[in-house]
Amino acid sequence: MQTQIETAEAHDTEKLLRSGWRISEVDWRRNPWPFSSLYSAGKPAGFQPELMRALHDAWPTRFSTDDLRQSRTDNVRKNHAMIRTERLTSNLEGEFVVFLIGVRINRPLMLHKWWPVTRAMPRMLEELHRQPELGFLHAEMWFSRTTIMVQYWRSMEQLLAYARSKTSAHLPAWQAFNKAVGTSGSVGIWHETYAASPGTYESMYVGMPPFGLGRAGTLHPATGGMQTAAGRLGRGRNAL
Repeated sequence: MQTQIETAEAHDTEKLLRSGWRISEVDWRRNPWPFSSLYSAGKPAGFQPELMRALHDAWPTRFSTDDLRQSRTDNVRKNHAMIRTERLTSNLEGEFVVFLIGVRINRPLMLHKWWPVTRAMPRMLEELHRQPELGFLHAEMWFSRTTIMVQYWRSMEQLLAYARSKTSAHLPAWQAFNKAVGTSGSVGIWHETYAASPGTYESMYVGMPPFGLGRAGTLHPATGGMQTAAGRLGRGRNAL
């Protein structure tokens, strides 16, 4: 049964590729991971060698797995140069929001389903970076079959306003997802939202480049009463 499903999905992908579909260089630069993961996954059932060649042809001609590997190497070198070896903690004045969001590619061969979904987030991030008045502060992202992005927002009101805005990139992307994917199960999408305020969060970094809340807010030495999680939470000297 699983082989029949994979064969059907490969057929859908084949129709897409044979129609002349290509990944633009702009899309590749924005978000190379999902496509490269599919390409490096090998040859699933129903995915014939000629289809793998067609998939390879859909790559931007100037980019390859070597480009992706080099990009990761450059990032590692950059982060190593920024490593802070001392014990640090971070602070963000007032209340703020931590928003976790991601997707899960349940059917990797259904390229026509998940590729539009993965394209949506880079467009939203570009929009948010261009308009800091919307309340977006910073984001970190991790890639796997299930992606995880941690976003930091100035307020819950600004996050909800962006989600509902008819002029932002989010609402059209959400409507397109519901229309194209919905509850079919080919692509999963998830999010979690947390409100934070002074005394309800703490952080610690050792041997790290500026990261997470440390980039959204301000880094400080974790000295004195700030050396323990309890101390950073303002709950006395009980070490954790």
